[in-house]
Amino acid sequence: MSKKIEFVAALCMTIGLMSGCTSYSEGSSAAIEGFSDGASIGSSEASSKESSDASVEAATAASKLSSDDVTSKISDVSKDVKKGSESSAAAGSASTGSSVSKSASDSASKGKSADDKKADGKNSDEKPKEKKKSKNGIIIPEIEDGVTKIGDRGVEVTFKWEPDENVDRYEISVEGKPHESTSYSHIEDVYSDEPSYTYKDKINYDIRIKVRAYKGDAKKAICGDFSEFAYGNTCEDALTAPKVKDGVTRKGATGTEVYFAWEPVDGAEHYEVVVEHKKKAESEYDLKEVTYTNAPNYTYTGQGEYDVRITVKAQTNAWINGKKKMFNSAVSAYAKGKTY
Repeated sequence: MSKKIEFVAALCMTIGLMSGCTSYSEGSSAAIEGFSDGASIGSSEASSKESSDASVEAATAASKLSSDDVTSKISDVSKDVKKGSESSAAAGSASTGSSVSKSASDSASKGKSADDKKADGKNSDEKPKEKKKSKNGIIIPEIEDGVTKIGDRGVEVTFKWEPDENVDRYEISVEGKPHESTSYSHIEDVYSDEPSYTYKDKINYDIRIKVRAYKGDAKKAICGDFSEFAYGNTCEDALTAPKVKDGVTRKGATGTEVYFAWEPVDGAEHYEVVVEHKKKAESEYDLKEVTYTNAPNYTYTGQGEYDVRITVKAQTNAWINGKKKMFNSAVSAYAKGKTY
């Protein structure tokens, strides 16, 4: 295409005084101007020899062509170049459209992937926590620290761990010490099919256990490594101290009341309530009563203007070594109210 452009340019230069080029200049100057832009690129790529040959060829042809022939040839070249330009533009547009389409497709794909992850509520990059295993592949149990409560036979502490369907039983090694002591001693080894252990033989004892899993029947069983120790105790303060709310003043059937309440304490059979009051003008509280209630609330009733405060502790009974024993929680903080 560049040789055609050079041919036309040289042709016009050679016969620039001819009437054909003059009449062409108005109708095709825009085309020639467009050609010159393309020609500058094409000519930079062509060798000087090609340019020289094209000029000579054009000069020779000029001597043989009439102005009408020149106009006709220029018109033909113009059509060829225009067609090529349109084809290039269409190709470029198609390429751009294809790139945009691919980009949109990729974005949509990425968006969908992100939405799918969000909908699932999972991150595919996250890996589940791997459990510790022995060298033989048996999982080492992870024991939760013991939970203390007062049961039917006294204070007990229960340890639990996640069950493993691939093992047949567990060996539990139990150690303990009096609460005031610093040294543990071995108490017992227990075998169990259940993923839990409860100690309830002695009170005010610190207990720790470690566990390992067994796989196979008794004669050919293989075991894993022992877990780390988990700790608990059978101390008498297993009951939680009540959290008593400040009193609410209200009108009662026999006068003004102050109503106190607290959340029930797990394991408590009843509550001991110590009540103190004083007249509004006085500074010192006097003991009004010590009372017991099965419900987690207490109502003070009085005549006149009084300030009231109470403390509460949870209580329960248990049999220890054949004897009934009372267990108490710590005393609650003061809760206060008034009748005015």
